[in-house]
Amino acid sequence: YANAFAIPCDTPGLRFLCRESFDYGRGHFDHPLASRFEEIDLAMVATPAATVPDVLAQCAAAGVHGAIVVSAGFSETGEKGAALETQIRDILRDSPMRVVGPNCLGVIRPTVGLNASFLRINPEPGNIALISQSGNVAVNALGSHRGIGFHTVVSTGNGTVCDACDWLLAISSIVVDEERHAMDVVVE
Repeated sequence: YANAFAIPCDTPGLRFLCRESFDYGRGHFDHPLASRFEEIDLAMVATPAATVPDVLAQCAAAGVHGAIVVSAGFSETGEKGAALETQIRDILRDSPMRVVGPNCLGVIRPTVGLNASFLRINPEPGNIALISQSGNVAVNALGSHRGIGFHTVVSTGNGTVCDACDWLLAISSIVVDEERHAMDVVVE
């Protein structure tokens, strides 16, 4: 049984928080995502690491355009976690779906009212793009912004599918210079 609740936000369109019968042992939903929604632009995944590859496979099969995986427990924890990232890459090899993370803060685009992160901070719109592998660096930049507005803030986390270089190219190609005056890229 799936429950979907509309969540009010500043971005136009419907937002749903989905809680399903989820079998954590087998890592799958009882009802496929495609059976509930016509089109899904973005999925935020916050499930135990071992379940993430199957959740992303279901998202890809449902035609989800992109996903943000905030779950931790991947290559940052050792060989088992690295193996999960390999599974994710294999699952998405032929999929057009792009994934931020795992082990990331998320994506914030104040210029369009999007906060797809687990932060409650909503920075002012502005002209700075920040791409950071580290969520902590992004949090500190946002927490001390003191009147500086951001165009885009991305925490790439482990960068299993899309890393900082991918985001640098994407932001550079889609944003005209009048909207973005500076870009800060922080990688480890």
